[in-house]
Amino acid sequence: MVIDFSIFEAEIRSLLEHKQVDRIAIAVSGGADSMCLTYLCRKWGKTTNTEIICLIVDHKFRQESTIEAESVRKRLLEKKLKAEILTFHTEKPKANLHAIAREERYNLLTDFCKKNNIKYLLTAHNRNDQAETVLMRIFRGTGIDGLTGIPGHYETKGISILRPLLLFSREEIEATLTYAKWEWVNDPSNLNEKYERSKIRKLINTLPEKQLIISRLNLLAKNSARAKSFLNIHSNKVYEEISYEGKFGEIYLNKAEFLKLDEEIALRILTRILNRVSGNHYPPRLGSLELLYNLIRENKDFIKTLWGCEINANAETMLFYRELNAVENMKKLIPHQETIWDNRYKIKVTEELSVGALNQQGLKTLKAWIKDRPISKITNGDKTEEGKAEDHNKFSEKLPAKLLYTTPGLFKDGKLVFYPILNIGLQEYKIDFSRKS
Repeated sequence: MVIDFSIFEAEIRSLLEHKQVDRIAIAVSGGADSMCLTYLCRKWGKTTNTEIICLIVDHKFRQESTIEAESVRKRLLEKKLKAEILTFHTEKPKANLHAIAREERYNLLTDFCKKNNIKYLLTAHNRNDQAETVLMRIFRGTGIDGLTGIPGHYETKGISILRPLLLFSREEIEATLTYAKWEWVNDPSNLNEKYERSKIRKLINTLPEKQLIISRLNLLAKNSARAKSFLNIHSNKVYEEISYEGKFGEIYLNKAEFLKLDEEIALRILTRILNRVSGNHYPPRLGSLELLYNLIRENKDFIKTLWGCEINANAETMLFYRELNAVENMKKLIPHQETIWDNRYKIKVTEELSVGALNQQGLKTLKAWIKDRPISKITNGDKTEEGKAEDHNKFSEKLPAKLLYTTPGLFKDGKLVFYPILNIGLQEYKIDFSRKS
């Protein structure tokens, strides 16, 4: 059965919150799902006067990938659609190919959207994909959050990711393309059983009541999302009551109050803290989280690393801060362009500088500035302030040096020239600096 366009139209309008948008981007691989999404969006775009921009990612993991990308682009141009090819600049990973490729693909897509002022990126995940994802997570022993599967919409880097095909099956998608006489290509990796998703897909396809199973797994995802929403509202309220975020990106947690919590709420608070401190988008594995929770319940002092964080626990408080070995390397800043560093801080400067971890030598330099030199002026947006040493939060001897090493400094020719958290440096700099929300 072909997709009912009125249902698709209602879904995309709902995802866009009934806003009129000038243009959207679509991630297009050339497979049936993304070609069907493109076909439907082109039809919808004509009725709403919305420009459609197709983004093709050439991962270069196979020799023929560039030829395939060019072929897809040619086909889209023949349909009078705008199409751009975005190219990977990373080597093919030896392990976790799908996960790493997915992250790099989304980085390319969202960066393009941000540079071109496109607020909405559509991807073509469908009803079958949702069922496969939920079943994969069940086999991994997931909790409630994992059972929610693929979200219909979420935001990353200021770009809204929308998935209007989650209502429709792969069979409906292919029937729609056949009816419209649109061609598509099949990715051979989808049949390669060395990948977990391919194994799950084959398993579902062999079930005698395949469509019923797919329907029930989608229903499970929907019901789990409702439960997740309720639990998050409650855990977020508790988080605000028993934790505190410090000036240097660290988070303090009241241990006594934490130990009173129900395990589910406690695990959610730990996840939120670990993701906030590390900048990670995805939660740690439930098994690792439970090991940390049980360690905390032993009520002993400890220092442990997990999920790009270091956790320092004593009798009264737990201190979470970024793990030094996990911090992003030094990165060059492009003048007048906002840069995300370590997925934790947003920085924009007006001259050529680099941003990187403060590290040991930088901390020595910074302490010397605080002790011996006046605080420089800083222009933050339109506001210029003359700093005074006593106005600044000087480093506490109680803060671990390892914590301070992980905070961002601005460097020129390898030397620290400015420390944005305290607005102190060798000279005046015009800089926009903030913690990423």
